[in-house]
Amino acid sequence: SPTTQLSVEASHSQDKKTDAQQQQLFVTVDQKIGESVNVRAGVRYQQDKDPTASSALNDKNTTSLLAKFTYQPKWLPQANAYFEYEQDIADTQRKIIALGGEFFVANRARFYARHAFSHTLNILNNTSSTASGNSQTLYGVDYAYMKNGKMYTEYALNDTLNQKDASVKFGVRNTWLWQAGLGSSATFERVSPVGASATKASIAATWGLEYTSSPIWKAAVR
Repeated sequence: SPTTQLSVEASHSQDKKTDAQQQQLFVTVDQKIGESVNVRAGVRYQQDKDPTASSALNDKNTTSLLAKFTYQPKWLPQANAYFEYEQDIADTQRKIIALGGEFFVANRARFYARHAFSHTLNILNNTSSTASGNSQTLYGVDYAYMKNGKMYTEYALNDTLNQKDASVKFGVRNTWLWQAGLGSSATFERVSPVGASATKASIAATWGLEYTSSPIWKAAVR
């Protein structure tokens, strides 16, 4: 409906060097309330396998519940702010509590920031992250340098008190429309760790297909 949206997202990723794998299923429902408020509720299931980890961590399953509240002021429609909370249903100590916001400029640039006061539930990349119980801050900007093309850069910092595990990300994302409602996309990005614990920079590339013809449902694979 115009005020309610259901989204289903499934993903699989694999580290070719260590053979660590991650599979995830994420289901959300968004409900718009009035002209300024959007409420999201969701459930996430994630499975992590890492042959290099101890036997207790080699095969780990996580199910979590999510709630997110977004506010877009009428007097500043190009900006929004949000609060989100995600909780592991099996372990009350594993959760994410975060505040964030976005600001759009002339439909070409987007500035964004997010601070997680508690980030003990690592649902983004369990197979490679060792952070636990730390806060996390990130901010960045993306810019539409051409039609269906964006450049973006982002700075992320785990454990803001100890100033460690920081990284700088730079990437380019393009979309090509082959016909009405059908297109493909490609992303290239470089992540450079900084600080005392910095490792070598990593490079990632993705390719995907998107189907958007239906007014009711959309599909994408990457």
